[in-house]
Amino acid sequence: MDIPLSSDCLDVSFHPKADTSLIAASLVSGKVQLLDYSPSQRTSAQKGKAAAGQDAKLDEADDSDEDEEASSPASGSSSPWPRGNKGHTKLWATRPTNKSCRGAAFDEQGDSVWVISKDGSLSRLGTETGSVVQQWKGAHSAAPSRILPVSCSLLATGDDDGVVALWDPRRPPKNALSGSSSSVKPSKSTSEAAQSCLSAGAVRSYSHHFDWITCMIHVADLTPPKELRKRPDEIRKAQKREAKKAKRRQMRGLGAMEDESADKLGRERLVVTSGDGTLSVIDPRVGPSAVEVSEDQEDELLGVAAIKRGNKLVVGTQLGMLSVWAPSRGLLDHVDRIPGHPQSVDALCMLDQDTVLTGSSDGLIRVVQVLPNKLLGVVADHNGLPVERIARKEGWVASVGHGPEIKLTDKHTDAPSHVGSDSESDTDDDEEEEEAGDPDAKDASEDEAAVERPSKRSKTQSASGKAAQSRQAADDDFFAGF
Repeated sequence: MDIPLSSDCLDVSFHPKADTSLIAASLVSGKVQLLDYSPSQRTSAQKGKAAAGQDAKLDEADDSDEDEEASSPASGSSSPWPRGNKGHTKLWATRPTNKSCRGAAFDEQGDSVWVISKDGSLSRLGTETGSVVQQWKGAHSAAPSRILPVSCSLLATGDDDGVVALWDPRRPPKNALSGSSSSVKPSKSTSEAAQSCLSAGAVRSYSHHFDWITCMIHVADLTPPKELRKRPDEIRKAQKREAKKAKRRQMRGLGAMEDESADKLGRERLVVTSGDGTLSVIDPRVGPSAVEVSEDQEDELLGVAAIKRGNKLVVGTQLGMLSVWAPSRGLLDHVDRIPGHPQSVDALCMLDQDTVLTGSSDGLIRVVQVLPNKLLGVVADHNGLPVERIARKEGWVASVGHGPEIKLTDKHTDAPSHVGSDSESDTDDDEEEEEAGDPDAKDASEDEAAVERPSKRSKTQSASGKAAQSRQAADDDFFAGF
């Protein structure tokens, strides 16, 4: 199913609740659209709640959109559910700023849609009405490239200068930079760019990358690296340090509850990939010093997905390789590579704990199994246009490329028949071999017949065995006489 839009789509996000069928799209025109992709339209009560007082505004804002969608259909394919049918419904459209909207994502509860724009602003829109609830003007000095809501109290953004900033939605935005120019100022250095995020109200900022942030994921419990075998003196020193820490906690009146709560939190990490060829791991609970940066991979890292319950990371590259990283061995370098993509892997999304969805520049969305490595098939095709974003919710997969459309794929019904059908193909091959009279089958039947017939070798062995038994009986009779 293809959902036509008024302009090219840059990002897409599903509503987190399972009982909803809402999807948000950010467009290059600067608009953010909320659509309902359920087979039937929403009830009149839900529509009235979402569109109360907005009908006239939407009519004026979307007249041009309807004309564009009617005159220019989705490129490369015909939509089976055109606009106005019951396949999907546009609930609202909002333009937070005059610049293009480069990213959109629902928060953890689904009550808000977070949006980043090319002018460096960060906006929060209400899901019901689409109105701007909060806005951080000049949040980044460079154009933001990625946005990731981590929790209700934490939001992560990355920009084209490689700066990663953490935001607390509960803090009111600082509009000290609201009067500055909306154009991006590339003359600032990286440290100054990170400082500008703090000035705009960010909780923390990191500047260890020097090129654009390509992807960010949040891993609730990343596998810790294996500890090297320590010498006895190192073990004694570590025990003394732990004893001193316990003594200081007792002097401050702190109990063991802090340690237990810290253990329950686990290794919560933010994994970031950049166009500078490095992967970094950030602990959002600690200061800027708690950052691990990998070695230069000499290739752009374009996407990352965590599988195997945090034991493995899969990274897409510009050369078309999938690199596999093992956090238990440290994150300085990858441990394996998976070839097979003819062009760059621009987008990644976890399908389950063993497989990932990959979006390539050739327009195909593939299903790749990791460890053991195997290409399982293709689930969607963008007709040769590069795939920029992939999102998944239960059985639905949403993808966007270089075109004014969102491609929705139901992996249970729309997936090609050859995906995951290895056993069926093997059965068909066996039937064809039997029909064609496979010589191997004839050889097997001959072998079975040969087993039933006694061989000359077996007769010889049986005769020699009888002779040995007769000699043993004669010897027994001879010794029995004494």
